[in-house]
Amino acid sequence: MFIAYLGGIFFPIILFLFWYKFMYSPYQFFKKFGLHSPPTVPFFGNILDIFKLGNSINALEKWSKKYGKVFGYYIGAQPYLAVLDPDILKEIMIKKFDNFTERKAS
Repeated sequence: MFIAYLGGIFFPIILFLFWYKFMYSPYQFFKKFGLHSPPTVPFFGNILDIFKLGNSINALEKWSKKYGKVFGYYIGAQPYLAVLDPDILKEIMIKKFDNFTERKAS
């Protein structure tokens, strides 16, 4: 009886922690920095939108009209930053290159 009671308490807690760790928390990355991002689907991120629009170029064009020239999006739970402003790109790629050495090649 006592073990069933503990299971009834711990199961919802474990379920909540699983939800927070894998379905909510990964998609809060850009909100911490005040950046906008399209709505996400847990485990998929924005990949379904990209497939629906045909390719990533179409998706980036659509999102840039709605969220501006700097925004975030997710492939799975991995965050990606889209910078579509030439002046900011110049700042990142040339002037402040040393601060961005760990970025992935595109």
